[in-house]
Amino acid sequence: MKWWAQSYLVGIPRIICGYRNEDGIVRGLEDFNTMTMHRLGKGFWQPNIPMVFALRMLDFIQSCLPHDDPNKQLAFIWTPGEPVKCYDVSGQVEVLPQWYLEMTES
Repeated sequence: MKWWAQSYLVGIPRIICGYRNEDGIVRGLEDFNTMTMHRLGKGFWQPNIPMVFALRMLDFIQSCLPHDDPNKQLAFIWTPGEPVKCYDVSGQVEVLPQWYLEMTES
């Protein structure tokens, strides 16, 4: 499902999978069509379920974003069986390390 989701969302039409032996040498290739790949998991998963989850998650993130503070930093935590929680972590974490900021200023 991970390969499908990553490829489907950005419009990659096919995935080429390499099968390695114990020495890490690729011994076989298999080509998967992204648009029909979900059929391989028929009965185990449906593509609409992760898509609905992604849509709901993006809506939730948007509802948490402040419209008046572009520097606000948020963390999202999910615990199984509970709703996603949003925390304000502004000033507690560095997105860009100080050494990088100093290097780009000079």
